[in-house]
Amino acid sequence: MLSLRKLAYFALFIAYVAGECMIESHRCDFPFQREGEVWYECMPGEENSDRHYCITQLGEKYVTGVCNGGCFEEDGSPVVFNSTSEDAVMAVFCKTKKSPCIFPFIWEGREYRECTTDGDTPFPWCALEVNDAGELVDNRWGQCDMSTCDPVSAADTESEPPKPKSVSVSFKEFSGELVFSQTTPEDALQVEGLLEGLPEDSDLQLAVVQGDCNQDIEQYLGKESMVDIQGLYEASSSVKAVIWVLSLYPGDQYLVGRSAIIKEQVTMLVLW
Repeated sequence: MLSLRKLAYFALFIAYVAGECMIESHRCDFPFQREGEVWYECMPGEENSDRHYCITQLGEKYVTGVCNGGCFEEDGSPVVFNSTSEDAVMAVFCKTKKSPCIFPFIWEGREYRECTTDGDTPFPWCALEVNDAGELVDNRWGQCDMSTCDPVSAADTESEPPKPKSVSVSFKEFSGELVFSQTTPEDALQVEGLLEGLPEDSDLQLAVVQGDCNQDIEQYLGKESMVDIQGLYEASSSVKAVIWVLSLYPGDQYLVGRSAIIKEQVTMLVLW
């Protein structure tokens, strides 16, 4: 059996999916010391992770962040920022990304669902990475951007039911928005909304791909991480769908940090 798909895409309208609570971006401090080793470049994450990390000093505290594009060579390898390197002056462009907080997380036996100042920290913080048990990994935490986060709470919420999560996505080309919501990690992701100004007489679909709006989204087409949503056919369309392959809770199916795309599928040819 041979299957061949020939897809052409037009009318690409992209929106970046931003999370509810983000870790602030800061300039990386080089060199930094970790586990007895001095680092002049971003250090790799855990095994099978494509992330690299650096450390920033905030007052008397040291926070960890995911390195941005200014920390890497064109081939993807980390830039070495030492005093003898021609790249040392470029260290000003190597910063931590505005990464989403991971909730809930466990630190010293307590569970947190919002940013906290526990640990004698002068600023609210949250987890950047947790293990399979939901515990904070090493020093992978950062300063919360409170313009995107809920009020600080240091209370153990063991007896409280989880709060529903929601993310609103708008497209600059249209009026209206789509709302992604989910009550618990076990529930399906709900999508509802109204978009006005869509191209008429077009068979449009909604898909979500890896990558943000600052990257070349074309390279991700054909690699959508969710089933296309049907129903965007008219100039003013109501959208309502249930999705099981994406989630607003951290993990492999995490929606935050991806891009929502409205696209037109022009042709599809299947050969048997």
